[in-house]
Amino acid sequence: MALVLSYQGQLALLNSKLPYLEGLTLRLYKNDFIPTLISKNEDFLECDFPGYASIFGPFGFGTPFTNADDRAETDSAVQTFTAAAQQPGQYIFGYFLTDDSGNWIYAERRTAGGLLVTPNMQYLVQLRITDRADPG
Repeated sequence: MALVLSYQGQLALLNSKLPYLEGLTLRLYKNDFIPTLISKNEDFLECDFPGYASIFGPFGFGTPFTNADDRAETDSAVQTFTAAAQQPGQYIFGYFLTDDSGNWIYAERRTAGGLLVTPNMQYLVQLRITDRADPG
């Protein structure tokens, strides 16, 4: 018989992960790359455009809830990256979260592909963490 995890169990488990999630670092990546479950740290080329800086948690994750796909989910506050006035023409393809050792934990590619960084541009990210991985 298969193990069944209740909705309450999914919520409780995700809630217990919140302190860990709040301690991660949010980074943007600039290479045309689609993350998969077997991707390696070196597959992500971190952005380095003028004004860029990674964002260290906490991210302000909310109380976990059951989403429309019947998964436990928690969403962060919106995180903002701001470019400087002078830009060399770099693209943003997505973002990734790393732990204290630099290992990637979570990543998402922009659905629309690369976005050209323009002077003084603000790039907003809201993290949506669910209770299971989506294989890529």
